[in-house]
Amino acid sequence: MKKGILLIIFSCFYFLSFAQTNTWNGSTDNDWHKECNWSLDAIPTASHNVVIPTVTTYPTITSNAHCRTISITTTAANAVTLNSTGGGNLCVSSTNGGACTTGLTNNGGCTVPSTQLTVDGTFNFFGTYDCVNFISNHSENILITNNTSFTITFVFPNFGCSDQNPAPGPYSLNSGSTLNFWVQAGQGTSAPNCCVQNWTYTVTWTSTDGGSGSFIVETANNL
Repeated sequence: MKKGILLIIFSCFYFLSFAQTNTWNGSTDNDWHKECNWSLDAIPTASHNVVIPTVTTYPTITSNAHCRTISITTTAANAVTLNSTGGGNLCVSSTNGGACTTGLTNNGGCTVPSTQLTVDGTFNFFGTYDCVNFISNHSENILITNNTSFTITFVFPNFGCSDQNPAPGPYSLNSGSTLNFWVQAGQGTSAPNCCVQNWTYTVTWTSTDGGSGSFIVETANNL
């Protein structure tokens, strides 16, 4: 009997410790079903403890919505509007046997700020180069994906005596597209029998949403 009680207590603690809190911020509008209106940048699921604080805009549920628990910490009279006549339905898994079988509704409509560019601030190392035989011992491509809703313009420096893609200068990457970025010891027509210098370079970028940033590229050779 004691083992059974301990197992129940442990199970409850396990599930509570892994439940995430997802707080409403209403940063875009009053749509519960938009990721950008929530602190986790995700629509609440059946494992989220939802908190509705005091904010300017409060959520309206117009379709299938889930949460594990919901805590309304504001005194606003209409902190949550459930439009049940329009198809709104809120499943609270902690009082629904731990399951929500309806499909979770995502209305989209959120933009991703360019400041979420994944390479921003990272340190990229472009291998070791054989400057005696003018061949690249190691080459590394970096795929930069613009997963934002805005065009990003990179300013690539001249990496010296090397082959590189793209060429030095501004390069605009449209939203949803990918850039195959690489630097290697000169062995092509652009820089035959040449070797890239040992140095670190800063690549800066700006975006049409006003975001900006930079990342570091390191090149090296074996001389």
